[in-house]
Amino acid sequence: MISYDQSCDLCNEFFEDGEKENRCIARFRDAFILFSALGCFREGYSVYAFLQHHRSFASKEVAQLEEIERELDLIRVKIQQAYSSRVIFAEHGLGLSDNGASCCDHAHIYIIPVNDPKQVFMRFYNHRSDCQLMNKIADLTQYKDKPYIYLSCIPG
Repeated sequence: MISYDQSCDLCNEFFEDGEKENRCIARFRDAFILFSALGCFREGYSVYAFLQHHRSFASKEVAQLEEIERELDLIRVKIQQAYSSRVIFAEHGLGLSDNGASCCDHAHIYIIPVNDPKQVFMRFYNHRSDCQLMNKIADLTQYKDKPYIYLSCIPG
């Protein structure tokens, strides 16, 4: 059974008539979709999202997050090759009852080509005193049901 939230813009785009055919780049395992971002800041800027409605990547099991990380690393390489630019990933995960700074409550990761990932990381790190470094995306499970910001500037 597909989890679908009628109040979610992404669910509506994926499961109803919308712009999905024009924006879809690829599907992964019939569970995820990669699509171009609306109003993107840079060519190659895209979004990786669950097809089903989930509030955050942190709510998933470690094994699924490890598979997601492998897919994201492949996407990173493809976008880096296509746009001659390094790539960062970012997600603003949700807590149980709020959307925080999120634009919607459907889990998605931004894939953003940038010139200098280290500079992006340092700007973020210098403005957030509560940063915790993680070695892999599966470490997100410690934030299940808590709001968080995930930023990946290097592969793996």
